[in-house]
Amino acid sequence: MPPLPEALLERLKNRQAVLVTGLGCSALAGLPAWSPLCERLADWITDDTDKQGVLDLLHAGQLATAVTLCRGLAPEDALIEVLRDAYPVGTQVPPVLEAMAGAPWRGIITTAQDALWTSALKGEVGLAERMVFAANAGALENGRGRFLVQIFGRADVPASLCLAPGEIGPKIVATGAAGYLVGLHKKWSFVFVGFAPGDPDLAMLAGRILGASPSMLEHFFVAPALSDFDAHRIKAEYGLVPVSIEGSLEDACKLLTQGCDLAGDKPAVDEVEAWLERLTADPDDEEAHGGPGTRQGAVRRRSGLSRADDGVAPDPEEHDLVGRYQAHRRGGRTVGRVLKRAARA
Repeated sequence: MPPLPEALLERLKNRQAVLVTGLGCSALAGLPAWSPLCERLADWITDDTDKQGVLDLLHAGQLATAVTLCRGLAPEDALIEVLRDAYPVGTQVPPVLEAMAGAPWRGIITTAQDALWTSALKGEVGLAERMVFAANAGALENGRGRFLVQIFGRADVPASLCLAPGEIGPKIVATGAAGYLVGLHKKWSFVFVGFAPGDPDLAMLAGRILGASPSMLEHFFVAPALSDFDAHRIKAEYGLVPVSIEGSLEDACKLLTQGCDLAGDKPAVDEVEAWLERLTADPDDEEAHGGPGTRQGAVRRRSGLSRADDGVAPDPEEHDLVGRYQAHRRGGRTVGRVLKRAARA
């Protein structure tokens, strides 16, 4: 099995990647992908001509258009019932997805309408308040802890669903979710897995929401046995770096998890909150305290403090992080000494 490209491995090892998952990952749990879901939805279109038109589009490979028409032509209550039946909340999470969810991604964005990722992450301490739908994504603080954004909603919460391009404006842009995603996109590499080139959720997220992002980073599309034509298509349509993996989607997920494991337990250079937690746990951790070229120096460089002589104003948010880091450092040492004296008594 060929390794992941060095550029992607570097982002994973440095914890500079966000995982983006599609319905292909859900298929690993036995849940329907887009084509069978579209067929189920089409069954509820009452007009026979419209129904046949949707099926013709589906069979001609125009999946995104077919799903969009199902959203408009199928009765709302029937559509919700189909989705709830297709993606039951209690579905068992496959071990390969549990392992990938537990890897040290900066966060996870899923376009699927199931509850697999919520279930996979439910035991992670402190994450419950950062598992959100699009309506609340704009309220998340960029870079302050892990997150799960179920960007196009979930079947058991009908108001959260976003299934067609026409819903992006009111449900993704107006809520601030699009701005939040673009902010992440500029800061970290997105790694797409569980998508096919013609999937409607890929077109909505990578094409419409992120298509005008000013990100200068590389973003990756990981898929098994990607043909040369599909690789060119992914690059041309979405600007993603295609990564073809020999084997199955499960193999691709395992490779990504293994790549993330190379990061070990050391926080990324810009994970100030994680370094504060490490300092609290061990006030004598010299690496966490920092010095020339280590954590504190990195924070100072990011804050702009080292550029004061150049007349460059520091970023207010980063300046605040430096102050909190220094205060926590002083307090952490005091708490650490008290705890150690108590343990020796």
